[in-house]
Parts: sequence; structure tokens; C-alpha cells
Amino acid sequence: MHELELIKWLDKNNLLTITKNHSKYFKEILTNNLNIKNNSNILIISDWGSHGHRLAPIISGAYYLSLEKLGYKSGIILGNEKTRYTPAEKEVVSSLKRLNTNSLILMAFSNRPGSLGVLGKSFRRYCLEKKHNFISTTGLGGLENKDLYIITKALDVDYKKIKIKGEKIKNALDLGREIRIKTERGTDFSASIKGRYGISLDGDYKNKIRGGNMPAGEVYIAPLTGSVNGKIVIDGSSRNEKGTMIIETPITLTVKKSQILKIEGGKEAMVLEETLNLAKKMAKRPSNISKIGEIGIGTNPNIDIVGSMVVDEKAINTGHIAIGSNYWFGGDIFTFLHLDQVFRNPEIFVDGKMLEY
Repeated sequence: MHELELIKWLDKNNLLTITKNHSKYFKEILTNNLNIKNNSNILIISDWGSHGHRLAPIISGAYYLSLEKLGYKSGIILGNEKTRYTPAEKEVVSSLKRLNTNSLILMAFSNRPGSLGVLGKSFRRYCLEKKHNFISTTGLGGLENKDLYIITKALDVDYKKIKIKGEKIKNALDLGREIRIKTERGTDFSASIKGRYGISLDGDYKNKIRGGNMPAGEVYIAPLTGSVNGKIVIDGSSRNEKGTMIIETPITLTVKKSQILKIEGGKEAMVLEETLNLAKKMAKRPSNISKIGEIGIGTNPNIDIVGSMVVDEKAINTGHIAIGSNYWFGGDIFTFLHLDQVFRNPEIFVDGKMLEY
């Protein structure tokens, strides 16, 4: 679509003022978190959201206005809201194929971008091969227009402090052989991390890491497949096929050799189990669907659990696991599913020593 069409649409829907008032936060991302001068083209991809839940187009508009102020031109594509199972917009796929090497892709979605399988690879692998930079903010549909401040508050953070905290955690994980996590709600599980390396998502996308989520603020690692054992009690939020649910009745996962054997709890547990069962019917390797593929630690002090996983998993004083794929960050689980599950107030031990951060 034409860029001005989005601006007219925002104005018509009384969203242009809020977009302009918050665009400074997205301008700072472009100037401080990226090497934008190195990008040959800039593409913004988003969707229209739904009534009262328009954060995706608002953020897209904020990026466009910020780029305009900085003197950069960008293309914009907005389509209908997608799930991980529905194909991405044809225009999105064709535009990605046409992008020159070293381009910048800015994404904001109410749910997911949709399946990009026709590219022949995952989005992250595509960006790596094409040397694209990217910023991704997904799962915004659970938040209302008035919740934009939640995103901008999370963005308006001291990135130097997050970087220092993240490097401390990453170094401990990189040198460690085993991680064990416990909580007062009953979480007690361990996993081998020997030979694996943590990734600190600290918002610095200028150098080695070519892109990632914004808001930033987590350290995560792929545990050795088959090494995760114990009980994981999810009492923060849970990602499933319907979006992200804030937990009312905790979900208890019983895990042996990285495989989830039992899911217990209330409605949240039921929806998660239904999501995994559906995915198993669609998967080439059904057993990979219910494996624990990630262990993560939140480091952003400006975040609380709000019901949007791109935010929740970054909250300070939380940990999370992800069910499903981890091949793009050092693991060997290949599948189309990756569902983060957040728990509160973890005690984290690496090789028997409590991790202080």
C-alpha cells in the first residue's frame, strides 16, 4: 500500500495524534539500536488489527513518521491479521523476495506475520542469509489502543544497564554445565547447558545480532535436547494458538527427557494442551512439538506481565521456557511451533551456585 494511505487511515480513525505523540520512542530505536545508514532499503510490514486493538498499525505509522523525520523513505505493507498457520500476504512474500541485500525490515503484528514457508526457510534464517536487519513486535492484539504506553515504557529503558545485566547472565550460562530453576509455586527442573551458548537480547542490533524483538530484555539458551527434567509451574502468562493468556490457575508441566508428559491446571492448561495436540496433527515430527526448547530470563525493569508475550517474557523477576523449535539459536529441535510460558520469581542455579543479577 502507499505510505500516505496509512497516515490517512490513522487520521480517519482518530489514531494519528497518539501515533505522532509516541513516535519519538521509535525514532530512538532507529537511531540508537540500529545501524540504519547501512541499510539499502526499508520495509515496514504490519496488519490492521481489530476494533480497539490497533497497536500494530499505530506502531507501523510511528516507524514511518520517524523515518520521514530522519530523511529515509520506506515501503509499507498492511494486511489482515494472521496466525502461524495461515499464509502470509502474497505482497509481503513478494516484497521480501525483491529486497536488496542489507535491507531493514520493521514488523509489528497483532498476532503473527503468517506462514512464510514459500520463502523456503524461516524468517530469521532468510534475514541471516540476505544480511537483513530486522525489528519484530508480535502478539499485540491482546492489548488495547490505550495500552501503547506499556510498549513505549518498555522501550524507554536504560539499555546500558540491560546490556551489563544480560552479559553477566550470558557469561554464567556460557560457562555452565547445568541449570536448575525453582520457584515457591512448585517449579523445580534442571537441564544440561554444556556446550550451549546464551543469547542476550539487549536491544543492540548494530553488530553481531542482526535483529530481534523490541521491547528488549532477556537472556535465553537452548538446553540440550533430552536433558530437561522436572516440574514447571507456569503462573505468569502462557502463549497458545489463541494468543497470550495471563494465568489465573497455574499450569503444571511434568517434563522428562525434555518431553512434556502431563499438562495440569485449569482453562489455561486445557487451551495449551489443545494447541499442542492440534500442532502435532500438522507437524512432520509430532514429537518435537511438545519438547522444551528454550530457557529464558527476563531483564527489563520497565515491564510487568500484561498478556502480550513479546512483552511478558522480558519482565524482570521472571523466567520462561518455550515449547517447540530452537534451531535458530543453537538447538536441534526443528518444528514450526515456539510457545513461550512465563513463571514468576525464579531462583536460578548454575552448577549449584545461585545466579545473582
